Amino acid sequence: MVRFDAQMFFANAVFFKEMIVRLSQPVGGALAPEAVVLDCSAMTTLDSSAIHALEAVPKELMKGARRRRDGRIHAIRASIENLQGDNAHTAGEDLRLHGVEHGSGGEISARSAA
Repeated sequence: MVRFDAQMFFANAVFFKEMIVRLSQPVGGALAPEAVVLDCSAMTTLDSSAIHALEAVPKELMKGARRRRDGRIHAIRASIENLQGDNAHTAGEDLRLHGVEHGSGGEISARSAA
């Protein structure tokens, strides 16, 4: 939960948006949060800059989520390619870290991240 204890207007709208995006990023080895809750109870008025910043927050969060997902997909593809080579044991461990199971019969199944 993020509480913004100030009025939001043109002077701090960009800071607000960047702060939310920064707080939603994974830190160290931790996973990114699944939800971001904004407590905007201190905001009694919004100008057009603030409205545009609020509208941009979900779009920015989705872009970050897509980048993280695409990075995981790239890592999974690289691990699958390694299964064809000499590093099958290591690649299998990499796949499990990314939520993909490789069966003994050659089948591959993805676990849900939910």
